[in-house]
Amino acid sequence: MATKARYEVLNSIKHLEDDGKKDLTTQQIADENGLTRGVVSHYLSQLLKEELVEKFGTKPVYWRLKKIKDPFRAFIGGEGSLKKVIDACKAAVKYPPNGFPLIITGESGVGKSYLAHLIYEYAKAKSVISSEAQLISLNCADYANNPELLSSVLFGFKKGAFTGATEDTAGLVAAADGGFLFLDEIHRLPKENQEKLFTLLDKGTYSPLGSKEVRQVKVRFLFATTESLDDMLLLTFRRRVPMTVTIPNFIARPSEERMALIQHAFITEAKKMNRKISVNNSLIMELLKTPQAGNLGSLNNQIKLLCAKAYAKQAGNDLIIGDKKPAVTFLPTDKITNQNSVAKEIVTAILAELPESESFLDGQFIVAKHLKKAPGDNVSLQVTSYRQVLNDTLISLLWEKYGVKELIPKEILNSCAFFLANVPPVPLREQKAWLQKIKEQYPRAFYLFQQLFSPLKNNASNEQIALVSGMALFLLDYAAIEKIEEVKTLCILISHGKSTASSIQGVVNGLVGNFIFAAFDMPLDSSMPEISQKVQQYIAKLNQRKLPVILLFDMGSLSQMYKQIKQYLDSDLLVINNLSTPLVLDVALQVQQQKSFREIAERANTYHEMIHIQYYEGISQNKNIIVSCMSGVGLSEEIKQIMLDRLQMEKEIITMDYRDLKNSLASHDMGYFEKTDFIITTTDLPYDYQIPILNIYDIMEASGTKRLKELLLATGEKEKTIANLIEGLLEFFTIEGISSRLQFLNPKVVLGEVQGVVAKYQDFFTIVFDAKVKLNLYMHIALMIERMMISSREESVSVQAEEQLDKTKQEFFSISKNIFHPLEMKYNIVIDDYELSLMYELLKYYI
Repeated sequence: MATKARYEVLNSIKHLEDDGKKDLTTQQIADENGLTRGVVSHYLSQLLKEELVEKFGTKPVYWRLKKIKDPFRAFIGGEGSLKKVIDACKAAVKYPPNGFPLIITGESGVGKSYLAHLIYEYAKAKSVISSEAQLISLNCADYANNPELLSSVLFGFKKGAFTGATEDTAGLVAAADGGFLFLDEIHRLPKENQEKLFTLLDKGTYSPLGSKEVRQVKVRFLFATTESLDDMLLLTFRRRVPMTVTIPNFIARPSEERMALIQHAFITEAKKMNRKISVNNSLIMELLKTPQAGNLGSLNNQIKLLCAKAYAKQAGNDLIIGDKKPAVTFLPTDKITNQNSVAKEIVTAILAELPESESFLDGQFIVAKHLKKAPGDNVSLQVTSYRQVLNDTLISLLWEKYGVKELIPKEILNSCAFFLANVPPVPLREQKAWLQKIKEQYPRAFYLFQQLFSPLKNNASNEQIALVSGMALFLLDYAAIEKIEEVKTLCILISHGKSTASSIQGVVNGLVGNFIFAAFDMPLDSSMPEISQKVQQYIAKLNQRKLPVILLFDMGSLSQMYKQIKQYLDSDLLVINNLSTPLVLDVALQVQQQKSFREIAERANTYHEMIHIQYYEGISQNKNIIVSCMSGVGLSEEIKQIMLDRLQMEKEIITMDYRDLKNSLASHDMGYFEKTDFIITTTDLPYDYQIPILNIYDIMEASGTKRLKELLLATGEKEKTIANLIEGLLEFFTIEGISSRLQFLNPKVVLGEVQGVVAKYQDFFTIVFDAKVKLNLYMHIALMIERMMISSREESVSVQAEEQLDKTKQEFFSISKNIFHPLEMKYNIVIDDYELSLMYELLKYYI
């Protein structure tokens, strides 16, 4: 009724050892507890399984307490997935002055009682309770239907308190004074008994049943339950015990810990029978993947049954479990003698078996089963050195740059350091073939680990780093590998400077929680070929030339970057000449959502007008006509709409800013305009191009109309639709057409003023413009005035910083500012240098 019986046996061994008695026999322990030898032998076997005692000798067998510096080291997962649980338990023990009450939750069989005992042992190891203090345990389910009996068991009773109370009896609370009281199945504790615990929890006082005497005790509380706390416990009780830890079920534990639990169970049986046990891989993998209804209890019973059946059938000294060739052998000891030799053998064995593995789970199993034999505390200085470097590198590279903190946990470091310290100097041919296979199957994860180990090139060769990178993959859960590998677009950031690209990379990868972007910070004087080579090397490392590539960079020619990179690819390429965190994050989210390359490229087209992109050779992938009017994109869009409304064949009409058109023509060869049928503009371009260029105002003359007709017929257009288009353009380019384009200004007033401006130019330069030139000037100046009125430009744009003005142009700028001054005053506008340069382009052939 008090503590679980086997732990009473454990306490008795401790008392005997404290009295100076060593090497205890089963009979001695039985006599100390007043139990039969068979019962004590059963309890000792349980304690041996929990690694709380150890035995030695044969006839007779001797027992002693197992010396463990930190009792929690015996808890599988305590340094892994359950580290936060163990840290909380340690904090509860150390909390002044008398610890902190703790509730342990979890399904049946997950190890709640075992954890409670380790908490008790830890408290003794840290001397927060005396070595004589006890852990008193009670299962509340045994008294769920008898609250009064439970009260008497807990608090004791006075003689005569109830029928049968023939003498004063101390309760479990008194027995736990100075130590721990562990109430299991706390959800079965009736509400009246929960309330009776309040005073004990709050003040450390209680009264035995049938007595008003108040007794003071110093008891630490542990509780356990398989049920929801909110449904079964009073709110006032939960407020007094707010600290809760949860032990997950078997199948929810990481695969490495599940493997350790399985191996521990087989080793326990091997020790019990003093025989080697060999088990084939497939059977262990089945145990690893199968949910256990009773968790560790069911798992241990299942393994006991397997061993018992094998024992009954096989007469030899060693047991073989499974029909296939055995792959794992469990010895009846877990001691490792020559640790340096063993470490080398372990890594060599892993590298020997991995090339034969057929699946990721097989590889994971091979690594886990051998690492189980690895030395624990006595690692070499070389391993310690590697671990320190890896710790710094992992945080800076994997967590900060690549955003995989949750996917690649810190616990892999010790194993990675162990690999590095013991990896053979030169990989064998079979290992090289295996590495190539790994690189093809898991290119992104393999690249990540190579980046992790890259700072260690002074300590290890490239071949050794590659081997360790391959082995390290199998320390991860397959779900993590899948998430890393599901990114099917190569995304790259390039910036000039020390940290711009990598800083954005870290923020964005961290936000999306995955390795989306690689980043390269280039020196300020890096050339385009140097940048291209860096990108080429990255693509080659991943060996993924057929995946689409998205490249964002901070400076340089869009078309040159596209040409340089595209030649190395067998896939689509999108380049964006802008590098900002919001933009990069937008791209990363689309890649994470597995949007197609076309969807991402089309979305990029909607970005801010200052952000330019290119994702195909040339200005367009379709046959097209370019419209670029000096008077602004608005006028170009109207001409585009007239063409779309009047023409029959589907054509892509591209509108461009006049300055962008000039720059494109100057910086590209004609291959860039391979699919452009012709260009329509509002002024004569001063260059000789192979591509046809038509001044829109030429259609007012017979020669221009004929030229437009020829160009459109060559594209497959019909004569009737061409005639409709020409009629529409002629209507557009009239005084009435100009008037209809003005949205705010009074057409009659402004056109009169514009005619006055044109007359002043004719007068100053002693020339007479023909009707076509005048119409062009009227349209341009009228729309310019209105555009300047509604423009959000706060400063005038100067062109003098870009080019040195010659005398003719200087004179033109000077007289133009004089001519436009009255209009600037009237409409409260500023005709800046850029607008004057456009006027100069229109008139320079006439002045």
